[in-house]
Amino acid sequence: DKLAQRADIFIDQGYFTPAQAQVYLQKAKNLGLELCLHTEQLHRTEGFKLGLAIQAQSMDHLVQINDNDIEQIKNSNTTAVLLPSADFYLKMKYPPARKLIDSGVRVAISTDFNPGTSPSSDISFVGVLSRLNMNMSLPETLVAYTLGAAHALGLENQIGSLEVGKSCD
Repeated sequence: DKLAQRADIFIDQGYFTPAQAQVYLQKAKNLGLELCLHTEQLHRTEGFKLGLAIQAQSMDHLVQINDNDIEQIKNSNTTAVLLPSADFYLKMKYPPARKLIDSGVRVAISTDFNPGTSPSSDISFVGVLSRLNMNMSLPETLVAYTLGAAHALGLENQIGSLEVGKSCD
């Protein structure tokens, strides 16, 4: 009935494994849904490799990635969505935003708003954390809020930058 546009799954120890996620995401892809996965947050699962293999529109968290992983991600069309308010709330390390950006990975930032691990929908707080704890510049933060976020949602042709033919909201 076209009630959904995206499918999302959380890959981590105690949640879904990459193998379980592959079954779910492949079915979702076959149904015409865009794909997103939350991975490499609490533990290194290498779920990001599944995201790359299935051409996920976005992968969220990516805290537990290394330089080799970043090399693989930069050669994809997948947007890295960083969720620093979740990292702040859980008192854990932050994703390597500086390395991602410097290597050419498209980055977005968001709240990950949920009652369990990120109970704030304050996007300005996300910007402060991005600047202070992920070493992003102000222009990088603004691009991550706007064009990066539009790419993460597959809406970059409609929103995210000031261009003729795009919505200016």
